[in-house]
Amino acid sequence: MEIHAPFFDETPWDKLPLAQKDQLMQQNAAAIRIYPKNTRIVLDAASGDSIYLYRGQAKIFIFNEAGIERLLFYLAPKNSCTCGYPNISMTLETTEECEIYFLNTQKLLNAIIYEYHLFDELWASTHRRLGIMAERILDIGGASNKGKLCKLLYNLAQESTLADEDGSIIIRQLPSRNDMAFFIGTHKANVVKCLTHLEKDQIITRSGKGLLVHDLEALKTIIDEEYQQQ
Repeated sequence: MEIHAPFFDETPWDKLPLAQKDQLMQQNAAAIRIYPKNTRIVLDAASGDSIYLYRGQAKIFIFNEAGIERLLFYLAPKNSCTCGYPNISMTLETTEECEIYFLNTQKLLNAIIYEYHLFDELWASTHRRLGIMAERILDIGGASNKGKLCKLLYNLAQESTLADEDGSIIIRQLPSRNDMAFFIGTHKANVVKCLTHLEKDQIITRSGKGLLVHDLEALKTIIDEEYQQQ
């Protein structure tokens, strides 16, 4: 399976200078709040508004009408997401102290409606995240654990804004082994085994709670090979 934009490739919105993105979001924020680690916030789908994670890291859960919880994705700094959809409750949990901008969607759209390049870029970024979620659904019962884990690491690397001196991509805080296992539908032991093999092949290096991706193209090659075997 080949990896195509906009699902995995960096979009023009992602390439905007961070200072410009921060300023745009701050100017159109209805509220700015700081939350300590391990805080849970129920996002209000009725408002139709979005959030922008200025700093910190969080994970987003959804709950269906039966109250079943599912980990949807990790939200990295300088990324945004909607506050939910009708009949689907979304909850944000901070994994470290976070500063969050609660956006007035209409105000934001009014600010960029005539800035066609910004509007197109934000739209492309939104489609990228929706594409990742759609591929998660298609992955159920599909590729191997190795393929799904590599895809998860690839997505996290693509959302990172940090790089080491040698060009390695820094994933500052990796999801817990349990979260990664839940995310790809396997046991924690299989996640540890796959991470160990990737590290032995010098594709990644685990560092504390984070991870360095030394060879993004190698991850991409593994994904292609594993998904072609479906």
